[in-house]
Amino acid sequence: NMIKKILKIIFITVFVLFLLVVAALIIFIKTFDINRYKPQIIAQVSTALGRSFDFKEMSLNVSWKEGIRLRLDELRMGDHRAFQKGDFLKIEKLFLGVDIAAYLTKREVAVSKIQIQSPQVVIIRKKNGELNVQSFGKPPLEEEDERAFSLEALSPSSPPPPQQATKQEPP
Repeated sequence: NMIKKILKIIFITVFVLFLLVVAALIIFIKTFDINRYKPQIIAQVSTALGRSFDFKEMSLNVSWKEGIRLRLDELRMGDHRAFQKGDFLKIEKLFLGVDIAAYLTKREVAVSKIQIQSPQVVIIRKKNGELNVQSFGKPPLEEEDERAFSLEALSPSSPPPPQQATKQEPP
């Protein structure tokens, strides 16, 4: 009889702790503001793509039925500087769904839904046949003016820039 009471108390305690953890998780998910991480997300995506990247707002929802749902509003991706300085891609709204069950059971990221509203893509082909879509992941080109002149080179605390040896031809 005493063992049954102890097991009952342990079972009730574990069940209450489980409910508290689930409640805390639900509160965290419902109050989590992914837009706080917008600067880090933009920086990481820009670095990975080698292009500018920006969006106005992002929302993240989690449910067992629909999985993880991500929405991006007014997404813009710049073109590679070798092609143009304008936007390569503009999307009014992007919806992305990921299946939670597939991840938890198979450790696979299964995209369950992609929905794009009002996409605009600018594809440019150079005379040599190269397309701007081929430059994903390549770092943007440095502008000549940035390399030629820098205020850091004029500051007294920095060492002088290295001089290049020039070979003089005899007259």
